[in-house]
Amino acid sequence: MKPQIPFLIAICLGLVTLITLIVIRENENKLAVADCTDWASSSGETFSGTSSRIIESVHDYCDNLNISQHYFFDYSAFSAIQLFFDDQTNMEDQKDILTISYVDGNGVTQIKEFTGETTDNLLIPSTSFDLSFETDSSHHFWGYKFTATPTKYTSCSEFATDSGATFDTLQRQIIESSHPYCDNMTVNQRYNFTAPHAGDLVLAFDPHSYIDEGDGLLQISYTNADGFSTQSFTGDLPETVEVANDWFDLSFSSRGFGYLRWGYKFTVLPAQPITCSEFYSDHGTVFDTLEPQIIQSS
Repeated sequence: MKPQIPFLIAICLGLVTLITLIVIRENENKLAVADCTDWASSSGETFSGTSSRIIESVHDYCDNLNISQHYFFDYSAFSAIQLFFDDQTNMEDQKDILTISYVDGNGVTQIKEFTGETTDNLLIPSTSFDLSFETDSSHHFWGYKFTATPTKYTSCSEFATDSGATFDTLQRQIIESSHPYCDNMTVNQRYNFTAPHAGDLVLAFDPHSYIDEGDGLLQISYTNADGFSTQSFTGDLPETVEVANDWFDLSFSSRGFGYLRWGYKFTVLPAQPITCSEFYSDHGTVFDTLEPQIIQSS
């Protein structure tokens, strides 16, 4: 009996599908190798400006890698780099090693190794670091990804004795704790913006800001039309805090429980008043930065 035509068609379609899947898989493998080759050939990068940068491997990474890269952050206003690892970071434990090395303030080279699943954060008291990544020939995983944020390197003693500042400018200012903060701290600071038309202030918190609940407390105080106002924060901090004045007092305290966290960091944005005619004629702005911006009506 001759095979029926529909049966032959089904066989042909199955073969075509199988061949197509094999070709797709081969192309994906070639693409992965190409990505690894391009990534492995990178020697690092120099960054300018004040924005955070994302540094990552290819996903998934390849076998038998030996990568060396150098990163330099050309930020004159900052003296340190904070690395925040993505939750997806995963490397073959004890076999595939990510190494971050840098020279500290005493001229000593510090070496930090990461492997397996890691969500550790790293504060680098320098504006540059070296990265190396070595993998073996057995297994490969998702890889690594972290955000590098420029910051000021402040010791706990420097932080505790800082009484605040007066700014005669409308430019944004960054205010932060030491990272991490220490036990048994009591910090009191006052910040004034004395430039004409400074207006109200907006405090935009870094998303990594965190104070241990029950162990640390941040308070922002100022006077407004209703009198003296105090806002208290612990745990995850809000995205923004509005201060209805051109000055504020900051107090921070921590107890001796040893639950030390990253602390806080925020950008102060003076909200300069604008007239109705200025507001009406404003057609918007293009921002080439990841920093927070104030957009307001008259």
